[in-house]
Amino acid sequence: MKLYDEEELRMKNEKRRKMKNLILVGIIFSIVLIVLLMGGIYYLIYNPNKITIMINNKEDEEVENMIRTMADENGNTVIYFPIRKISGKFNYTSNNGDYGKNVEGTENCYIESEDEVAIFSENSNIIYKIDKTIQKENAEYEYEEVLIDKFIIKLDDTLYVDSEGLEKAFNLYIDINNKRKIINITTLNELVKSAEAKIKQNKGWSLDDKFVNKKAILKNMMVIVYEENRKKGVRFYSTKEERLGFQYDDITYIPSKELFLIKKDNKVGIIGSDRNC
Repeated sequence: MKLYDEEELRMKNEKRRKMKNLILVGIIFSIVLIVLLMGGIYYLIYNPNKITIMINNKEDEEVENMIRTMADENGNTVIYFPIRKISGKFNYTSNNGDYGKNVEGTENCYIESEDEVAIFSENSNIIYKIDKTIQKENAEYEYEEVLIDKFIIKLDDTLYVDSEGLEKAFNLYIDINNKRKIINITTLNELVKSAEAKIKQNKGWSLDDKFVNKKAILKNMMVIVYEENRKKGVRFYSTKEERLGFQYDDITYIPSKELFLIKKDNKVGIIGSDRNC
């Protein structure tokens, strides 16, 4: 009887030992799984190599997968965007070749919207733009030359442009947070909606509907019509503080120069955004 009790006790102890080992293994496995999950979440959020692209306050993973990064001559990282692939994101169509010419080739391409055309060439730091809203029928194109710092490059038969070129070509406002590696892109249409909401607070004001004048919003300025007498003026987008008073018969913004062509009492002049002539 004594021997049976000892064997039974041994078996019970063995079962307890195995159960403890199973529980310990389960705890260790759970801890490892939690650590891996937390590490995965941390990596996704804080991955030092990930660049987050936000378009109108929404993350766009498709664009994140399009971009290419390269080091410039100073060792700084430059982010490049594929011109044609990204064009649809901003409601542009795109084609290879030169605009208005029946020529194909990947060394040139152009994007086109309802309002304008932008033309790109490999190894150039100039983007040529045509405002279709002021282009005269049967007249030669009047090109606007837009200078950018980094040259347009070609990778795998695709033309790429850096963030400055992207901003100027597609009429965007781009804010880059280098520390968090987040690129916030806001389209002109979105800024126009915001500007219209701002000026509705002032009775009798309306945003000038010239396409070129809408571009002034990209430089924190709004060309506004005072509806009572149809006079035009300029206000800051961010504060609505007066920049140019409501005294002009017409105002046309010149994006490449950041100047305003003004008309008053049958006289024409040019004035800077700082009120200097």
